[in-house]
Amino acid sequence: MMLRILKVIAAVSAVLGIMIFAAPSPALANLEIQMSTDGGATYTVEAQAASGGTATFTGTVGGLSFNVTATDSNSPGAPTKAILEGTTLNVQNDTASTATVLVKLGDTGFTAPTAPPTVMMSSHIGGSVTTGGASNALTFQSYVDPANGQNTQAGTTTGAQSPNITVATGSFSSDAFKTIPTLASPYSITEFFSITLSAAGRFGFQSNTQLTPLPEPATMAGALSALPMLGLYYLRRRRARA
Repeated sequence: MMLRILKVIAAVSAVLGIMIFAAPSPALANLEIQMSTDGGATYTVEAQAASGGTATFTGTVGGLSFNVTATDSNSPGAPTKAILEGTTLNVQNDTASTATVLVKLGDTGFTAPTAPPTVMMSSHIGGSVTTGGASNALTFQSYVDPANGQNTQAGTTTGAQSPNITVATGSFSSDAFKTIPTLASPYSITEFFSITLSAAGRFGFQSNTQLTPLPEPATMAGALSALPMLGLYYLRRRRARA
């Protein structure tokens, strides 16, 4: 009898073990806000959310206070657009000296659009300066990583953008573009910021990085070849009305 009980216990334990190991692991967050105060050697995850969602952070890092910094994306993307966006209502230096913080916003798992046909990568940042300073500096750079890395500065980039935020008050804007002839899925998109503010310096920004497919050459040629016919059609209509 005891032998039968031991066999039943062993069988139940084996089944439970299979269920535990076979159970799917919890999904990892793929949309992240990361920040660093040591020149990029170590980044800390300040906020995260499921891929394609929205992550928000409010707090102080390296002497800079971030008020409602958010990022969102449309991962896994759509045939017409893949987009990653960022925004912050206010970044302010609360210390008595110049401070620098590095920021990364990124999402993974984009599957569309892909190339070929060629896609256009556009990178935009704009905002306003509330309190300027001679030491204020902003560098922004967008990346598309075909290896689908989380918040990586790898792959295709539009290059560094450095709008002027030293002015006492005022707005700023910067745009950059890059064509990508080959891109397979899945891939990731990352936005990188290097923010330096003088004591009491303060500003806010909005950013977006997006991929959109370009018209194929045959389609463009067809559209251009139709223009003379279209012009002739309207000319004939005008003459008929006259």
